[in-house]
Amino acid sequence: SPEVAAAASPSAAEAEADAAAAAALALAVETVDVVSRRRMRLERLPPLVQLSLRGWSRLGVLQVSCASLARLNVSQCTVLSLLVVRAPLLSSLNASGCRTLGEVFLGRCAVLRSLNLAQCKALHALRAPAAARLDTLNLFGCRVLPPESLTPLLHTSGAALRQLNMNGCVGTIDLSEATVRQLCPHLVQLDCQGRKAKY
Repeated sequence: SPEVAAAASPSAAEAEADAAAAAALALAVETVDVVSRRRMRLERLPPLVQLSLRGWSRLGVLQVSCASLARLNVSQCTVLSLLVVRAPLLSSLNASGCRTLGEVFLGRCAVLRSLNLAQCKALHALRAPAAARLDTLNLFGCRVLPPESLTPLLHTSGAALRQLNMNGCVGTIDLSEATVRQLCPHLVQLDCQGRKAKY
């Protein structure tokens, strides 16, 4: 019926757009060194909404610039050391389990709501100067992250933050729970346990 055809056409159009985006992304990936893929720069991407590179075991450096990207998953990339993302519509970033990830820069990510960096044990530099709407921040196990990296983010996103996990963030021990609560007055869940080094 015409009604059925009308209802089905958006899905068909979306599927076609997704297929075109996937093909363009595949072409972009092919321009990277296919032997090592240690460095990847993805720019001028098709209108992707979601991108997952979860578990890429040889990806060391990733730079992503995409105007339409809303969700990015780079979790379990075991040799990733540098992550740079410029995505004005990004709402969710999962980089959990990237144990060698040392530096994260999120530029123009003004609508970011969820940032998961759990078990990024080497993380020492974190910048997200536009993340004023950040609602959930997971830093569980980020042992070497210093207050100099975390405090500016809390100043930026503190008014919006509702959930913050700092369990195991030994490097932030000088940042007291009272200070955190002052910077983030609307927290409903805060985990500050395990911040004392065990020798």
